[in-house]
Amino acid sequence: MKVTRCVILFLVLLQWYMAEVAKAEEIPVRVSGTYIIGSMMRGSLTDDWLGERPLMGGEMAVEFMPTGKWSCLQDWNNASAGVALDYINLSNDAGLGHAVAPYFFMKVPLVRTPHFVLGIRPGIGAGFVTKTYYNTVSPDESGVSGSIRYPYANGAIGSYTNAYFAEALYMEFPIRKGWSVYASYGWYHLSNGSIRQPNSGYNMFNGMLGVVCQPK
Repeated sequence: MKVTRCVILFLVLLQWYMAEVAKAEEIPVRVSGTYIIGSMMRGSLTDDWLGERPLMGGEMAVEFMPTGKWSCLQDWNNASAGVALDYINLSNDAGLGHAVAPYFFMKVPLVRTPHFVLGIRPGIGAGFVTKTYYNTVSPDESGVSGSIRYPYANGAIGSYTNAYFAEALYMEFPIRKGWSVYASYGWYHLSNGSIRQPNSGYNMFNGMLGVVCQPK
């Protein structure tokens, strides 16, 4: 847990640093905080570990708005780019643990009105988990084949470091100058690309609800 806390602290400081750089470069910045609630897709090696409660967590994000320096974003209906940090409690501390995921994202508006924005939000980054196959199996089972170990071990993730993919549909509702209510729902995936087995990965369907602010 100490390592996880250090990673979270580092990433929070990195977000702050990037926001300060953007401010110095006179690039408009928006910051957001959202609550995460979701579920994990069944039909995988995680089924026996899934708890009754949903996945829960939060996200902090820094979003950089298009300017003359980023004309490529303006070609995508004034899209924006940013960096986010997700924390997710995977609903079973003993078997699935927790996940921390820093990632880059884009927000591409499909519909934009003065009171409503609808768009897509793809993202890619890294995901770090606290529980894997190798720290959920007991020493007595360490020499047993994977098929017999299951369900006594987390048979979905074989490494602490993984890739993190996101694809979500989002909505924003401006409520006053510089402030918006934000909501999204989408697919999120954690896996290591079969670099280390097992690696069926986690497929999550998460909803987010929060606020977005553009500091003056």
